Amino acid sequence: MFSCISDKACTHVIFFLCTAFVSILPALELFKQEVIAVIGPQSTAVSRFVAHMATATQVPLLSFSVTDPALSEHQYPYFFRIAHSDGMQMQAIASLVRMYKWRSVVIVHIDDDSGSSGAAAISAALDPLDIQVAQKVTVRPDSNRTTIDTVLTDLSEMQTRVFVVHMPQNLSLLFFSEAKYQGMMTNTYVWIASDLMIGTLDFATLESRDLNALQGLVGVRGYYANSSVLKAFTSEWKNQASSGSIVEEIPIYGLYAYDATQMLAYAIDNYTKNGFNITFKNSTFPTDAASSSSDLVELKVFEGGPLLRNSILQTQFAGTSGYIQLDSEHDLIRSEFQIVNIIDGELKPIGYWTNKTKLSLSAPDNVTDASMGNAILPGSPWKIMWPGDSYEVPRGWVFPKNGRPLRIAVPLKRGFEQFLSYSKSNSTNVTTFSGYCIDVFLEALNYLPYTISYNFELFGNNTEPVYDDMIHLLAQKVWSHGHILYVFRNTLIKIIIFV
Repeated sequence: MFSCISDKACTHVIFFLCTAFVSILPALELFKQEVIAVIGPQSTAVSRFVAHMATATQVPLLSFSVTDPALSEHQYPYFFRIAHSDGMQMQAIASLVRMYKWRSVVIVHIDDDSGSSGAAAISAALDPLDIQVAQKVTVRPDSNRTTIDTVLTDLSEMQTRVFVVHMPQNLSLLFFSEAKYQGMMTNTYVWIASDLMIGTLDFATLESRDLNALQGLVGVRGYYANSSVLKAFTSEWKNQASSGSIVEEIPIYGLYAYDATQMLAYAIDNYTKNGFNITFKNSTFPTDAASSSSDLVELKVFEGGPLLRNSILQTQFAGTSGYIQLDSEHDLIRSEFQIVNIIDGELKPIGYWTNKTKLSLSAPDNVTDASMGNAILPGSPWKIMWPGDSYEVPRGWVFPKNGRPLRIAVPLKRGFEQFLSYSKSNSTNVTTFSGYCIDVFLEALNYLPYTISYNFELFGNNTEPVYDDMIHLLAQKVWSHGHILYVFRNTLIKIIIFV
């Protein structure tokens, strides 16, 4: 955290706890100082509170880890994001779901601010693609094996089998370990993990049980090219790590933090070179005699804040995590992600997504305006190993274990019996159905890897059936809600899907 006291610049480091409430006092103490900029905090909840303080004191706040799209320029004009927004990341996941033509997903997320905002971002990305969010399922941060088993049992009974998981590494590893134990890492399931897990995954520290549980998982993580800047930084990092002063592995958020520091340094340098002074004034919060000693009165407002804010927006450079430049929303102009597949304990790159090329086979640094990265269209899926070591694309849904039988409406009308006929036994009072339309339906069921329960039901009378009435009954839930209604009419088979 950068601060300025009198004419001498110095740095303050303050550790915030992960909850906004207990971080109020440290934040207030910070902004009582003559602060010109802040880098951090790490958590979404704390960042929201600090962002309000930054706006009130005109102090730029540079975040290297908060991905919540709700923290935007519109509400927080002094908030800058030097990391990829969840709004972009979830568009990458939505594009992947659309490419495989899955129509419904279940979102599984940690029950906190970051999880809720991520789930909202996924929903927002899926909605324009006409992909339904069947359900949002929360997992408490303090969950143990017992509580996770309960969640997984509920998931196993759902019809949708495409799950988007938005949880941090530790919780995700426990979750997938239990999913493996419950037999849910098989070829009928699709598991897509967000950057919240994949971006911090360190395979060197994982046990074999964890590695086995992750087999076939598909993930999305921020992409950064192995540039000369990154190579130089990595070399210096390894030198420091050899002395034991820092950890050996470089976390992606460590790169974002370094780039945030670089951006701020460039912006401050440009600010001072233009002859702008660093001055402060007392806060203008309304006070009265009773509150004259309030902490709010002691807050220092950075008068040069608007100018430093503009200087940050004008700063651009080649950083360790890629080219750093912010748009008018204070987000990175280039949003680049890598689609990965976990196979035999390794992250296998299978494709990329950027806000320019969308899904692509080419790495963003190899993309030209002419090629657009060999952009992938819907219906041309990648070769992915899915859970169960299967390369066959999962269907994405199953008939629920507790599902009611499909109610198949058959118009009550004689004629063209080679296509549809029915007869009722006087002795058993059972109606049997036959004909080409029936044969097509039964043959289609044979292609399904599971059994579907169904009943044929006659509708109408011996005159021309009123199909509007049939649709009306479906809307009134006389027919099974959410099921498929097959209408047999001579040579024409109409399929009506009602959700």
